[in-house]
Amino acid sequence: MYKIYLFRQMDLLSEEWVETAMALLPEERRKRAMRYRQKVDRQNCVVAYVLLKLVLWECFGIRKFELEYGVWGKPYLKDWPGVFVNISHCKMGCAVVASDCPVGMDMEVVRPFSWEVAKRVCNEKEIQALREGGKAERDRAFIHMWVGKESYVKWLGMGLLQEYYLIVLDVFQKFTYSKDRNELTAWLSLLTIEEVLGMFSKALRRQLRNQANT
Repeated sequence: MYKIYLFRQMDLLSEEWVETAMALLPEERRKRAMRYRQKVDRQNCVVAYVLLKLVLWECFGIRKFELEYGVWGKPYLKDWPGVFVNISHCKMGCAVVASDCPVGMDMEVVRPFSWEVAKRVCNEKEIQALREGGKAERDRAFIHMWVGKESYVKWLGMGLLQEYYLIVLDVFQKFTYSKDRNELTAWLSLLTIEEVLGMFSKALRRQLRNQANT
């Protein structure tokens, strides 16, 4: 089982909201967010953590967790070895996934197709498929292939060390993975700005109550 949360209304989040939301983050996550220079990157870091808290609670009943990172940057839950997570973001928004098996995910903005870039990451079979697919389909076909390969190396936990042209995917198909090799059922939840702000408000009220009781 896995569940994905996607948020793509970054333009509606204010800098004030991001700064206030940081008070809810663990110290390590707060420092991570502050290292970003761009507003959208700070927003992504904060919102992604809020989404992660939500998906872990809804799927696995986990309220408290420590998010750590492997040697090559793959996130994992320190005290929950049977629960796997992944995070991705771009300038359009962010997404998180939680699963009961190893998982990788990527999110990208669709950019104009470039043969120069394609030849660096595609093998001969994929290049041929892109040529035959037609110009109208090429942008999306390539980005599907790119995020598929990126998701695969994130699943492996190898980051950018993996040479992408060695990964063979059908750029016009989708693939899933599970421990028993059966097709998975996924829930994709596209959250609105109101829902994210609502989750933040509830978390803030809960934190204030806890502080008042101590």
